[in-house]
Amino acid sequence: MPVAYLFFNILIFLFILNGCATSPRQHTLTTAYTPIKALQPKGIYYEVEHNDTLWKISQKYNVSLKKLSEYNHISDPAKLKEGDIILIPVNKNYRKGNTIKFSWPVKGKILSGFGNINNNKLNKGVDIQLKHAVAVKAAAGGHVVFCNSIKGYHKTIIIQHPQNFTTVYANLSKIFVKKDQYVNKNYPIGRAGIDTRRGMYILHFEIRKNNCAQNPFKYIND
Repeated sequence: MPVAYLFFNILIFLFILNGCATSPRQHTLTTAYTPIKALQPKGIYYEVEHNDTLWKISQKYNVSLKKLSEYNHISDPAKLKEGDIILIPVNKNYRKGNTIKFSWPVKGKILSGFGNINNNKLNKGVDIQLKHAVAVKAAAGGHVVFCNSIKGYHKTIIIQHPQNFTTVYANLSKIFVKKDQYVNKNYPIGRAGIDTRRGMYILHFEIRKNNCAQNPFKYIND
């Protein structure tokens, strides 16, 4: 075999070998961007509304205040303003299937939040401080299944809603409804009473699903 022909074949072999060797590097370079996309924060975008606070938003979506601040690089929550867009680090299907639109039964200050320890007991709802004996309204439409006094809860109303939801309104001074009565959303059902232990008007409010206490901020939009 002529030397020139042998040399030519060696060059062709080296060229093919070199091409095969570089192919994996090209493939690695192309797929190197995939992990970057995978590391993008996942969640839903939320437009800050009037009177929103970062704590209120964290309670609403059941996300820790620290995590919410880190996700959005917020060093000073006090600078949060209406119209700001923040990312809530939750699954996009969060709250999917919940068609009931709950609202707050009263407007006031959250004195004790969901999960807090209150009088050595775990708070299964929220305690809302009020300035006077305001009317308490139904958080959603439903049937009154209980309206009487309960030890530790005082005068209490329980309303049954669709999808196995119930709402509880406790520490009332007056009850305006009767058992089995259907009430529409925002219908006045009672009047807030004084918590004698704390010496102030307070409404204890709970949302339950399948009789399990839920964080009200997960279900209330206003």
